[in-house]
Amino acid sequence: MIGLFVVCFTATAINGCSGLASGGPEQKQMQCETEFRIDDNSQPLGSSERFRHAAIQSASTGTQVTTLHDVAREAGWTGAWDRVLQAFDNTDSASINASAGTTGICFLGVSRSDPDFGAQGDYIFFDGPRPVQSMHWDGATEIMRALGDSTTIRRDEPLTAETD
Repeated sequence: MIGLFVVCFTATAINGCSGLASGGPEQKQMQCETEFRIDDNSQPLGSSERFRHAAIQSASTGTQVTTLHDVAREAGWTGAWDRVLQAFDNTDSASINASAGTTGICFLGVSRSDPDFGAQGDYIFFDGPRPVQSMHWDGATEIMRALGDSTTIRRDEPLTAETD
């Protein structure tokens, strides 16, 4: 956050606006081939806090186009990942799988909140069909926003900074 403004990156190559559908507190029963704990704090790619700080620093320039790969490199991240999905609170596993192009993954520990207290959710970093790391966000810590028909931002997709 810079001053009283939330700083975030938006994908520039997509038109329109949408988000993942909320599954509510009752998730549909699905057959799990594997599980991924979103609320697990392991950080195999690198520090989520350093990533957040690098994104805010990069966005503070205001006009510079960057990529998530540039932000991750600045944060000292290593390891394989190709995209990040923005999952809003109360989203069910079926919706995350559909948006990520994956199947059979049960996403456990999805953020649950009262919509009267503002949006929150998780960024889920993927390497192909495999979720690798997640990072929680809320209204004060949202650093990127996918726009258009997708909630996914590819690591080399051009991003521009904006302030709300």
